[in-house]
Amino acid sequence: MTEETMTLPLSDLKQVWVHPPSRDPSTPHALYYGVFVQQCYYLMDANHVAWAVQHGGSPNEYLNKAGEWEDDTMPSEREADFYDRCRWSDFGEAIAAAQKAVEKAKGGE
Repeated sequence: MTEETMTLPLSDLKQVWVHPPSRDPSTPHALYYGVFVQQCYYLMDANHVAWAVQHGGSPNEYLNKAGEWEDDTMPSEREADFYDRCRWSDFGEAIAAAQKAVEKAKGGE
């Protein structure tokens, strides 16, 4: 079997797993549920694509630009500063932040 590379326009990409769910009880909380980057839209501008870094644990949490996890809230309860802290306009920066968070959770910096 050969490996093929598929190229998608960035606009078609909806979610990328940076660290898959582990389900190993000794795994740190964020890594247990996996870490992913997900496409989303800014609240005030549905034409502006943004990227969120999150893990699917309970509670669901978003990574902020300071490298800390924040509890998810109902979208109607989010203030504009939440979007400034927890959304990336550049996909590459969101991936890099997610990778750094995974390394930090593993015990590295």
